[in-house]
Amino acid sequence: MRIVSRVSVLPKNDRNCAWAETLATKESFATLRDTVDADVCVIGAGYAGLACARRLGELMPERRIVLIEAEEIGNGPAGRSSGFAIDLAYDVRAGTGEDARAEFKAQTALNRSGLGYLEQTVQGRGIACDWDPSGKIHGAATPEGEAALDDFAAALDAAQEPYQRLDRDQMAARLGTSYYRSGILAPGAVLLQPAALVQGLAATMPDNVTVFENTPCVGLTKGAPHLVQTPQGLVRAKEVALTVNSHARYFGFYAKHLIPFATYGSMTRVLNRDELALLGDVAPWGLVPAHPFGSSLRLTNDNRLLVRHSYGYAARSAINPATTARLAKAHRASFEARFPKLGDVPFEYSWGGALCLSRNGMPVFGDLEPGIFGAFCMNGVGITRGTIMGKLLAEKIAGRDSDLLRVMMGYGRPNRLPPQLITRAGVTYEMHRRTRAAGRER
Repeated sequence: MRIVSRVSVLPKNDRNCAWAETLATKESFATLRDTVDADVCVIGAGYAGLACARRLGELMPERRIVLIEAEEIGNGPAGRSSGFAIDLAYDVRAGTGEDARAEFKAQTALNRSGLGYLEQTVQGRGIACDWDPSGKIHGAATPEGEAALDDFAAALDAAQEPYQRLDRDQMAARLGTSYYRSGILAPGAVLLQPAALVQGLAATMPDNVTVFENTPCVGLTKGAPHLVQTPQGLVRAKEVALTVNSHARYFGFYAKHLIPFATYGSMTRVLNRDELALLGDVAPWGLVPAHPFGSSLRLTNDNRLLVRHSYGYAARSAINPATTARLAKAHRASFEARFPKLGDVPFEYSWGGALCLSRNGMPVFGDLEPGIFGAFCMNGVGITRGTIMGKLLAEKIAGRDSDLLRVMMGYGRPNRLPPQLITRAGVTYEMHRRTRAAGRER
């Protein structure tokens, strides 16, 4: 008997994300309004889905690959990040022991492979996305933050990774603000314009990959072939790759294992010449906080300032406009504390973006059901980890093997969560506690 999964909740994002709204040019893609046949249908055009579709097209040029995205490509969660493509393992402070070093090495290898695949595509396809390999700065505004940076440096030393310590004066010269006591420059990360990257990746697919936007999956009938139902069309596919992050629970996969989060950002209008002069002679930069619940900051290539902080449980993966407005005020306070001379510069955009975490930090990767595969739950490292997970999933579907694929297959799966009310209450309490603990780092 064929099993039908009805997808009752669809992604829905507002039009307030600065990255998408300030694109100089926008690519457009067709909406599926017919029945098409595919060897593989990839559902979700985030970083995992884009990499999976591209790699399938490269490895199987004789096969037809269809990629569908529920919304406008570039306006979804993949285009709503702060634009840090991170090479190092995310939790580099986890320890300096032998096991910790081994795990750091494995995660960093995955991230760097994803970053390398992105760089190859961006350069080879001429994707204009403000690709800037200048690294990221970890900034400390408090003594507690400086202690966290010391732990960060110790972990980097143990892993034999390069970095540069920055004192107060060096931080001020690089950032145009004297708010930070010290920092560490980690040179391997890339700064970029995420919505431009997402659109560019979708627009430069191999010839055997067809991309549809504004084409949500509203039903999945499992069998031979699988039937991917959309509001106006149908994809008949031999195999399906699900790359929809926390939305996978509405397809019937890991419904009690994924934690839907949202994080929020605000961006100013373009700074004028006098306002830029107040910052000094600074190049575009990106800063991540010493405390994980502090503020991430960017000075973008088009001379805007970004402030991003605050996390919250996002039921149904929805971004609440009232929450966005409330947190924009918190962003304002963080902005004015760092840039008091720019206090009159308004935010032009404020937005939220969904992400997915698991309780034990494990992803979902590999077989879900016969002919259905998944790559989701990147635990906050969407650009590089999503890319490598999508690429490796394509290689698995194509029957390839590699050391990295075996590493990815070796990870566990997310563990089960308590009932939703308890999970939501616990997550909300923990977010408030950690936000308070961040202090001036926020």
